[in-house]
Amino acid sequence: MNKRSKKEIKLQNTDKYTVRYGSLNKEIPEVIYIRAKTKIIPKTKKSDYSKDILGIKDEFNRTVKKLIVDNKSFGNNYICHFDTNGNGMTYNKKSFLKYDVYVKPSILKNISDYECEISSLVNAFNNNLSNLLEKSNMFYS
Repeated sequence: MNKRSKKEIKLQNTDKYTVRYGSLNKEIPEVIYIRAKTKIIPKTKKSDYSKDILGIKDEFNRTVKKLIVDNKSFGNNYICHFDTNGNGMTYNKKSFLKYDVYVKPSILKNISDYECEISSLVNAFNNNLSNLLEKSNMFYS
Protein backbone atom coordinates (compact mmCIF):
# COMPACT_ATOMS: atom_id res chain seq x y z
CA MET A 1 0.00 0.00 0.00
CA ASN A 2 1.38 3.40 -0.96
CA LYS A 3 1.09 5.67 2.08
CA ARG A 4 2.28 8.69 0.13
CA SER A 5 -0.65 8.71 -2.25
CA LYS A 6 -2.00 12.12 -3.11
CA LYS A 7 -5.30 13.30 -1.70
CA GLU A 8 -7.15 16.31 -3.03
CA ILE A 9 -10.45 17.57 -1.64
CA LYS A 10 -12.73 19.97 -3.47
CA LEU A 11 -14.43 22.51 -1.25
CA GLN A 12 -17.82 23.78 -2.28
CA ASN A 13 -17.69 26.37 -5.01
CA THR A 14 -18.35 29.47 -2.96
CA ASP A 15 -18.66 33.03 -4.10
CA LYS A 16 -17.61 32.17 -7.67
CA TYR A 17 -14.30 30.60 -6.61
CA THR A 18 -13.37 26.99 -7.31
CA VAL A 19 -11.25 25.79 -4.39
CA ARG A 20 -9.33 22.58 -3.79
CA TYR A 21 -6.92 21.61 -1.08
CA GLY A 22 -4.73 18.62 -0.57
CA SER A 23 -1.35 17.11 0.08
CA LEU A 24 0.99 14.65 -1.55
CA ASN A 25 0.84 12.56 1.61
CA LYS A 26 -2.76 12.07 2.75
CA GLU A 27 -1.86 10.08 5.87
CA ILE A 28 0.52 12.60 7.43
CA PRO A 29 0.47 15.82 5.38
CA GLU A 30 3.63 17.78 6.09
CA VAL A 31 2.54 20.45 3.60
CA ILE A 32 -1.02 21.31 2.59
CA TYR A 33 -1.81 23.26 -0.54
CA ILE A 34 -4.85 25.44 -1.13
CA ARG A 35 -5.62 26.18 -4.78
CA ALA A 36 -8.35 28.59 -5.84
CA LYS A 37 -9.33 30.01 -9.19
CA THR A 38 -11.85 32.42 -10.57
CA LYS A 39 -12.42 34.66 -13.58
CA ILE A 40 -12.17 38.43 -13.41
CA ILE A 41 -13.50 41.12 -15.71
CA PRO A 42 -11.95 44.62 -15.75
CA LYS A 43 -14.74 47.22 -15.78
CA THR A 44 -12.53 50.30 -16.15
CA LYS A 45 -10.94 50.96 -19.53
CA LYS A 46 -7.11 51.11 -19.29
CA SER A 47 -4.21 50.32 -21.55
CA ASP A 48 -2.41 48.33 -18.82
CA TYR A 49 -3.74 46.67 -15.66
CA SER A 50 -0.32 45.62 -14.30
CA LYS A 51 -0.21 48.23 -11.50
CA ASP A 52 -3.71 47.28 -10.38
CA ILE A 53 -2.82 43.58 -10.31
CA LEU A 54 0.44 44.27 -8.45
CA GLY A 55 -1.44 46.27 -5.80
CA ILE A 56 -4.04 43.53 -5.40
CA LYS A 57 -1.31 40.89 -5.20
CA ASP A 58 0.66 42.79 -2.53
CA GLU A 59 -2.40 43.42 -0.37
CA PHE A 60 -3.58 39.82 -0.78
CA ASN A 61 -0.14 38.51 0.27
CA ARG A 62 -0.22 40.69 3.41
CA THR A 63 -3.64 39.33 4.31
CA VAL A 64 -2.55 35.72 3.73
CA LYS A 65 0.49 36.25 5.97
CA LYS A 66 -1.59 37.75 8.77
CA LEU A 67 -4.23 35.02 8.63
CA ILE A 68 -1.69 32.19 8.63
CA VAL A 69 0.46 33.68 11.39
CA ASP A 70 -2.68 34.19 13.52
CA ASN A 71 -3.90 30.62 12.88
CA LYS A 72 -2.66 28.14 15.49
CA SER A 73 -3.22 25.09 13.26
CA PHE A 74 -0.41 26.09 10.92
CA GLY A 75 3.15 27.24 11.44
CA ASN A 76 4.53 30.53 10.20
CA ASN A 77 6.14 28.88 7.18
CA TYR A 78 4.03 29.34 4.06
CA ILE A 79 4.27 30.13 0.37
CA CYS A 80 1.71 32.21 -1.49
CA HIS A 81 1.61 32.33 -5.28
CA PHE A 82 -0.79 34.74 -7.00
CA ASP A 83 -1.16 34.21 -10.73
CA THR A 84 -2.77 36.49 -13.29
CA ASN A 85 -1.32 38.65 -16.03
CA GLY A 86 -2.21 42.35 -16.03
CA ASN A 87 -0.57 42.85 -19.42
CA GLY A 88 -2.90 40.38 -21.11
CA MET A 89 -6.09 41.81 -19.64
CA THR A 90 -8.53 43.81 -21.72
CA TYR A 91 -11.57 45.86 -20.83
CA ASN A 92 -14.78 43.90 -20.26
CA LYS A 93 -13.14 40.54 -21.15
CA LYS A 94 -12.72 37.60 -18.78
CA SER A 95 -9.26 36.76 -17.49
CA PHE A 96 -8.24 33.93 -15.22
CA LEU A 97 -6.95 34.48 -11.71
CA LYS A 98 -5.48 31.74 -9.54
CA TYR A 99 -3.80 31.62 -6.17
CA ASP A 100 -1.95 28.82 -4.42
CA VAL A 101 -1.08 28.85 -0.73
CA TYR A 102 1.15 26.19 0.82
CA VAL A 103 1.12 25.80 4.61
CA LYS A 104 2.82 23.51 7.12
CA PRO A 105 0.51 22.08 9.80
CA SER A 106 1.61 22.57 13.41
CA ILE A 107 0.23 19.16 14.39
CA LEU A 108 0.30 16.34 11.85
CA LYS A 109 -3.04 14.61 11.35
CA ASN A 110 -5.03 13.14 8.47
CA ILE A 111 -5.71 15.58 5.60
CA SER A 112 -9.49 15.40 5.93
CA ASP A 113 -9.23 16.54 9.58
CA TYR A 114 -8.14 19.99 8.38
CA GLU A 115 -11.33 20.81 6.46
CA CYS A 116 -12.72 23.22 9.08
CA GLU A 117 -9.45 25.18 9.37
CA ILE A 118 -8.93 25.24 5.60
CA SER A 119 -12.53 26.37 4.98
CA SER A 120 -12.09 29.20 7.45
CA LEU A 121 -8.86 30.35 5.77
CA VAL A 122 -10.35 30.04 2.29
CA ASN A 123 -13.40 32.12 3.23
CA ALA A 124 -11.15 34.85 4.62
CA PHE A 125 -8.83 34.71 1.56
CA ASN A 126 -11.74 34.88 -0.89
CA ASN A 127 -13.55 37.67 0.97
CA ASN A 128 -10.38 39.75 1.00
CA LEU A 129 -9.65 39.09 -2.66
CA SER A 130 -13.24 39.87 -3.68
CA ASN A 131 -13.07 43.20 -1.84
CA LEU A 132 -9.73 44.06 -3.48
CA LEU A 133 -11.07 43.21 -6.93
CA GLU A 134 -14.22 45.26 -6.44
CA LYS A 135 -12.19 48.28 -5.25
CA SER A 136 -10.20 48.06 -8.47
CA ASN A 137 -13.32 47.65 -10.62
CA MET A 138 -12.33 44.10 -11.56
CA PHE A 139 -15.36 42.03 -10.91
CA TYR A 140 -15.12 38.30 -10.59
CA SER A 141 -17.43 35.75 -12.14
